[in-house]
Amino acid sequence: MKHKTLDEMLNAKEKRLFYYLADESNSRTIGHICKALHTTPSTLLKTKNSKRRR
Repeated sequence: MKHKTLDEMLNAKEKRLFYYLADESNSRTIGHICKALHTTPSTLLKTKNSKRRR
């Protein structure tokens, strides 16, 4: 059984969020995350919730 790579498991939005959070120098507040990823809080929460369902 072949394991999926990170690129195969995540879409572009999820990858940007993953790499942003992986960098410990970045802020963890919702406002800073949304500004860095050019998204809104509601879209960010949808992205987070979609990963939980997988």
